[in-house]
Amino acid sequence: MDLMSGLGCSGIEDGEPYVSALTVQPLWEDKQIGRFLFNQTSLIRHDGDFTFNTGLALRQLMYDDTLLVGGNIFFDHTFQNRHNRISVGVDART
Repeated sequence: MDLMSGLGCSGIEDGEPYVSALTVQPLWEDKQIGRFLFNQTSLIRHDGDFTFNTGLALRQLMYDDTLLVGGNIFFDHTFQNRHNRISVGVDART
């Protein structure tokens, strides 16, 4: 798994730019079994508020690398109204 980071501005909203920063950092990988753990963190400005998001995801390649399954846990925080949220999820992709 490779490191990925980015910074973007995708338009103007209410006279202010829609801005985002994202980074995906590999934390652990077992190439023999196709399993990897990574962190994803972002900061987004939308509707006049900033949202901070960070989480961990574990993914596993299966069936000759034709199926990717995994799970994740994320924490979100909006600054303006001080709203916090934790989410847990599973996913699969062919």
